[in-house]
Amino acid sequence: MRCGMVANSPPESNPPERLDEALRSAGRIDDGEAHRVALGAALGMFVAFTPTIGFQTIIVLALASMLRANKLVGLPLVWISNPVTIPPIFYAAYSLGRVMLRWPSLDRLWWLALTEPPEGWWTATVFYWSKAAEIAAPLWLGSVLIGTVAGVLTYIVLFRQLYARRLNALWKAGPTSRA
Repeated sequence: MRCGMVANSPPESNPPERLDEALRSAGRIDDGEAHRVALGAALGMFVAFTPTIGFQTIIVLALASMLRANKLVGLPLVWISNPVTIPPIFYAAYSLGRVMLRWPSLDRLWWLALTEPPEGWWTATVFYWSKAAEIAAPLWLGSVLIGTVAGVLTYIVLFRQLYARRLNALWKAGPTSRA
């Protein structure tokens, strides 16, 4: 025993070796964990396309907790909707929802009205909320449809990849570990 070491202290380990072991163990995913990881990713993808900016993190954590999905996988996926990507995502969602509801597109007067709100803070607030309400139904419908498709595809692709990776690892390990 070296000077200054306590008798039952853990052996010193090289940090890169610990990191390597952690990464290797992270790759060992069983079928149940593959489902939880894929479900967490699917939930994150679904929530990313909903118009719930500011609440997406809370929503994905709550859904993942209720459905016993992996919480950490879904968190970064909600950041797909960010200040740069929100306009095209929401425009596509609104357009899809509008087509599904068979609503006419917004005309030039609707957009011009946004540039000249009424006087006074209360009437301006009511004005903007009424404009938001006019686009809420198609936006939500399109967002839920796009989010559902994105979430289902994410689940299928990720689960299959994780399952294939596990089968490949079992195959390489040999017959003793397959039992």
